[in-house]
Amino acid sequence: MGGSADYQRIFDQSFDDRLQRGIMRAAVVGWDSAYRLLKPRLDYWARHDALPHLRRGFVENNLRAFAKTRRLVSGSKGKVNFANNSFHTELIAGPTVLTVAYAESPDQLIREARFRATMARNPQSSWLDVRTVPAPDDPLVGVILYGPPTDKTKLRFPGFVCVRFPTHDWSAYVGHPINLMTKFSVAFTELTLRLRREHEDVLA
Repeated sequence: MGGSADYQRIFDQSFDDRLQRGIMRAAVVGWDSAYRLLKPRLDYWARHDALPHLRRGFVENNLRAFAKTRRLVSGSKGKVNFANNSFHTELIAGPTVLTVAYAESPDQLIREARFRATMARNPQSSWLDVRTVPAPDDPLVGVILYGPPTDKTKLRFPGFVCVRFPTHDWSAYVGHPINLMTKFSVAFTELTLRLRREHEDVLA
């Protein structure tokens, strides 16, 4: 039976802790890579304009590389969008399909995109509606959101990497964010310490 209480259980069954931790690492390292590449090379204004594009490239490239090592269905190659002029990432495990997007907060609804509307077709309702029973091929569609920290003076690492599950028309999210940086806080702390050490070694 579907229902809002089921989405996290289905997600956890599809993407176990090892996969969730890997998603968090891929996003954090991608964020850091873009920051470290641009900060010494561009002034504030140029960096402000270039960073979103480079950051997205690093994050999605890392996620696809991670998907390839874990042999996740469909995740190792970019998927062309509806207009055939850009690519996006899909990670598929079990009935769960994840895409990825930048957001200013874990609650921000991401801008409408035709590929997302196609992914979150009516079967999404079957997972989130207690009155229906999901069919075997019904996808549960989620989005990995990553975004800035609350303190804008500490932009070295993202403020959140979370998973949200939208309604079928992407007009709202169901339930609370699954914040992977909080869920795997020890791994996140160890990762950021290692990245800082590596940066210091480069500068030494």
